[in-house]
Amino acid sequence: MKQFPRPEPTQEVTSLLLLAIFAIAARFCDDEMPLPPAGKMWEAGCEYLNLARELLGTRITLHCL
Repeated sequence: MKQFPRPEPTQEVTSLLLLAIFAIAARFCDDEMPLPPAGKMWEAGCEYLNLARELLGTRITLHCL
């Protein structure tokens, strides 16, 4: 099997980056969540955003220790 070189650390796509991308992308896709009634915030992507926040909080806490 052919071995591929590992990407540089700055080229790796982290879980945090993917979650942030998914949170934004979900705002442009109404397949999974219907549009809200007028005057209500659309919560599409909030689950990804919450996971990204938790992950970021964990990384900041570990970095500060």
